[in-house]
Amino acid sequence: MTPSASPSGLGSLPLPRAALVGRDHAVAAVRARVLREDVPLLTLTGPGGVGKTRLALAVAQSVATAFPDGVWFIDLAPLSDPALVLPTVAQTLGLRDTGARPLREILVEWLRERNLLLLLDNVEGVLAAAPDVASLLETCAHVTILATSRAPLRVYAEHVYAVAPLTVPIWDAHASPETVSQTGAVQLFVQRAQMINPGFALTDATAPLAVALCARLDGLPLAIELAAARLRVLLLPALLERLTDRLSLLTGGPRDAPLRQQTLAASIAASYDLLNSDEQRLFRQLSIFVGGWSLTAAEAIADPDLVVFDGHVALVDQSLVRLAEPLESESRYTMLETIREYALAQLDASDLESDGDTRRRHAVYFLGLVDSPELGYYQRRSADWYAKLALERNNLRAALEWSVVQDAEVALRLTGSLGLFWARHAEHDEARAWIARALAMPGGSGAARARALFPAAQFSGLLGRFDEAEAQFNAALRIFRDLGDLTNVGNTLNFLGIATGWGAHHDRSVVYLLQALEVFRQLGDGDGIARVLVNLGFARQAQGDLAQAEAHLQEARAMRLALEAEQRELPTQLLDALGWLALKRGDAAQAEAHWHDALRAAQKRSAALYEVTELLVDLAGVAAARCNAARAVCLLGISGAIDAAAGDPGTHLTYFKVPST
Repeated sequence: MTPSASPSGLGSLPLPRAALVGRDHAVAAVRARVLREDVPLLTLTGPGGVGKTRLALAVAQSVATAFPDGVWFIDLAPLSDPALVLPTVAQTLGLRDTGARPLREILVEWLRERNLLLLLDNVEGVLAAAPDVASLLETCAHVTILATSRAPLRVYAEHVYAVAPLTVPIWDAHASPETVSQTGAVQLFVQRAQMINPGFALTDATAPLAVALCARLDGLPLAIELAAARLRVLLLPALLERLTDRLSLLTGGPRDAPLRQQTLAASIAASYDLLNSDEQRLFRQLSIFVGGWSLTAAEAIADPDLVVFDGHVALVDQSLVRLAEPLESESRYTMLETIREYALAQLDASDLESDGDTRRRHAVYFLGLVDSPELGYYQRRSADWYAKLALERNNLRAALEWSVVQDAEVALRLTGSLGLFWARHAEHDEARAWIARALAMPGGSGAARARALFPAAQFSGLLGRFDEAEAQFNAALRIFRDLGDLTNVGNTLNFLGIATGWGAHHDRSVVYLLQALEVFRQLGDGDGIARVLVNLGFARQAQGDLAQAEAHLQEARAMRLALEAEQRELPTQLLDALGWLALKRGDAAQAEAHWHDALRAAQKRSAALYEVTELLVDLAGVAAARCNAARAVCLLGISGAIDAAAGDPGTHLTYFKVPST
């Protein structure tokens, strides 16, 4: 049996009409693997619209001379029955089923004598035929198969190459149209835009818009091509603005393209439809994560009857979910934003009650991440806690956005617990906005409301609104007294002492602090006593009573050394207070020594940036007092640079500061 047409050259390979852009590295990498004798089957995987077929065609063209019996393109997209795969391959090769022998036997016999490349396109719809495909390789030593599929075939001989989206540049002050035009995503956009408007060019005005558009579309070639087609009716700025609803906008692909490539939603739907109902449900629910998630987080938000790990295997296989850079102890997953938008639309369209349950579970999970009931507001958080919250910043914002509309208790507890994180990163404006929205909600427990008033007052003080801070702490104090929560009564009185000190009401400050000291002595809380004594040391200095200030600080020092006997290390604030006391007494060298120790302690425990910059300002003051202007300017410059990098206006009023003399 012979084929009706003898293979030669490119066989049945279709010739693309447009040049492939941004894929030089990928073509070289795939080509090298296709030509290896130990790679009989290579599958190109990736989400719909990423350009798997175009890449495979480019590679097939480049290796044609290495296969004397040709390269053959077999489009499997129209098939839904796996039993039709081998007959389709045979038909493409020109082999006919005469009925005398099984067609598979005819196909294997013919291929056994040939050296050729089969390009099997869009295998994802007929993955059950993978064993049949693999069986060809067992008896046909010189046949190589290059496949494209949204999911791997999962057969023994398979090698996998994940096709990534096109490279998207980062636009910054140093970027130029020439620079960004060298990246794949922008190259493709310009190519397609010029097909619509030959006069389109990257300029100083259009280049940042083109970069933003490509970034918004995740560098997905199909999405970029569909967006460029909209330049028929929209100018580039308007096109970028309308991408907030990219699934509705990105339609109207070429009429001669497959239906799945004529709209962005259809491309993603083609993968979604290959999932079973449980996998679809998990896919929808995972869309509420913003910026990625862990398996632990996914298990917390998913419906209880879902097998989350197996679901992730399916979603990763279908290129709907990606494994991100692994953390030290836990893997992390993400979705391309274009895919996430589709999944989120499916979630919104699904059962509203289920939707609400998923969002609630998401918010409650992240509340548990930030809020430890056993930790008071004052107690130190670990560097790991801050790092975890920084990683989950966008998920926390999503949880806040839901809770400030739907659940006052969750909103108040979230904002109350995030105060330390926001302060550490000098995110004052964002913090105040979230806290104000939470406090404006009716409902929520008194304890949660009082807890949220803490960071509200803290940020009021940091912005110089001292009377407002005092009022907010007094509101919290009334709630804690009604609840009989003596520990937080003491904490709030301590904060009131600090807040009134910020506003230079030093006598009132001392009254609050002495009341706090009495509460903590009554509780036998050594840590609370030591904290209040440090603040009393600052307050007494502000009153000019240096002897009493030293007595308070020395008692705090002795208590800290007893409490932290293993570390033998004094906390930053105590060393800071001792530094100010030494400076007040005219001993600049001793003050400088205390502040150097404080700076080392702050760095050792990864202190908040404002604590570090405060100490640098203190050291600058000592340098100036010792007539070392150059050192003072240098230290102030470093402090200012840290403030600028953190977006901090430079207001450092966490503890009392006593002007040097």
